[in-house]
Amino acid sequence: MIPTSLSLTYPSASANGIATTQTPGGAGALTITAKTFTNPTYVTVTSGGSSEAGKNFTITGTMANGQAGSETIAGPGVSATVTTTRAFLTVTAITIDAATTGAVTAGWAQSGNSKPCPMDQYQSPFNVGMGVVVSGTINYTVQHTFDNVFDSTVTVTWFSHPVLAALTANQDGNYAFPVKAIRLKINSGSGVAALTILQAGTTG
Repeated sequence: MIPTSLSLTYPSASANGIATTQTPGGAGALTITAKTFTNPTYVTVTSGGSSEAGKNFTITGTMANGQAGSETIAGPGVSATVTTTRAFLTVTAITIDAATTGAVTAGWAQSGNSKPCPMDQYQSPFNVGMGVVVSGTINYTVQHTFDNVFDSTVTVTWFSHPVLAALTANQDGNYAFPVKAIRLKINSGSGVAALTILQAGTTG
């Protein structure tokens, strides 16, 4: 396999970079500025002095794998922020299922995850070597899944690598059992993390 490199860096978080302060009077769409991210990024919704618990916000756009998708998250409490669990490459709409009690904004976190890198699960033996090189102050995790990341009907479950998890320095590791895809997740911090993946037995 030709080495695959996944490099991630994130700008500072913004509480209102997608939707500035507004108080929706009913169910419907927030007024947003459509956003395109350089790397797949987690989207946030922030409340003012009122709780928006019990309401649901649906973020729609393009996911890390390049396919159209959405995620619905529960509203934040008083002066709180909620964050998506899926990373978005683009955000084209945010809707709410009821009127808000107070003002809300939408933006992004200084975190996200790379596109998924598919593996050849049929190689026997299955051996994958990996290394992460970092600069700056950044916290990262390497994750894998047994699901089809290109099937939009599947809710993909990701598992953290037993060694390459919540780290801040250069580290290498491996997979000695079949997985369908690998990704790099940035938990927090500023800087750059670059994951290089090399699978034995494949030529391209």
